[in-house]
Amino acid sequence: MVDFDQEPPNECLVVANDLEQARARAFASCEGIIEHNPELRAECEVLQKNIFCNNGTSITAISSDYQGASGSNHGWVSYEEIWAVTSENGRRLFEELTSVSTRRNSVKFVATYSGFEGESELLMDLYKKSVGKEGHPDGQGERIHAELPIYVNREARIFCYWDHEARMPWQTQEYYDSQRRTLRAATFQRLHRNEWLLSESRFIDEATYDACVVDGHPDLSGSLFIGVDAAVRRDCAAVVCLKYADENDQLVLADYKIWKPTAAEPINLEASVEFYLRRIYQNPNSHIEKILVDPYQMARSVQTLQQACLPIEEYNQTQMNLTEAT
Repeated sequence: MVDFDQEPPNECLVVANDLEQARARAFASCEGIIEHNPELRAECEVLQKNIFCNNGTSITAISSDYQGASGSNHGWVSYEEIWAVTSENGRRLFEELTSVSTRRNSVKFVATYSGFEGESELLMDLYKKSVGKEGHPDGQGERIHAELPIYVNREARIFCYWDHEARMPWQTQEYYDSQRRTLRAATFQRLHRNEWLLSESRFIDEATYDACVVDGHPDLSGSLFIGVDAAVRRDCAAVVCLKYADENDQLVLADYKIWKPTAAEPINLEASVEFYLRRIYQNPNSHIEKILVDPYQMARSVQTLQQACLPIEEYNQTQMNLTEAT
């Protein structure tokens, strides 16, 4: 018989992206269980972000602060929704809270649904280590149950349950029908089918993009509306040119350009984005109505292009502006 209990005194940690989220998930469940169980109430003291047990064990809610969490002697760590961990701090915290070999059973428990490819990198790495080939081409796990999607990776000591089916009695067809009516298709697939999405799917789904594209671009003739989102090292820089099609007044894609940096060669905005915009401006068949730019990396470029008489304006990516744009 295998013994899976935890020896006291012990440290149990509840981790999330911020302290409020950590307290509102598993920690709040622990509080509720203690509150409604007289025997546990007699054994525990509940504070704002700590629970202290009479046997010396503590349960603590923490945020993604890897420096403050270093050196813990934990037997249990619970992670909530790590699809949202995209920062280096969050990754370091996960690594810092590695299993403690001197504990009888030092366990990491992760409760999450899927995230965004190219963004939720920590979860994607765990996902590949956990599931089998049917879950991901690079899956390293082995399925061990014929009916339920349960996997193990014995070398990495990972036990994983990753499901796409609705199996609980409260997951009714009526509920899912209502969710389909209120959520975007991509969001529904991620939240209710536990399927990975490309990060750009969060904003506009693929079908909506395709509906804006007509054959024949680049066609930079006529009046153009141009959007610019610049980056230099860690992300791509892009320019998108739109115009109204004469025959049906439909907004269509006229042209686009994407520049991808490398570790050895960051993007030169003057030689890429600025050069491309100047070339369009000098095209006798083109008329630029407006160029809107996220100014974060483009402050110098905006001033330079304004001096060259290009109709370029700053457009900060604030919540109000992005809501208006949609």
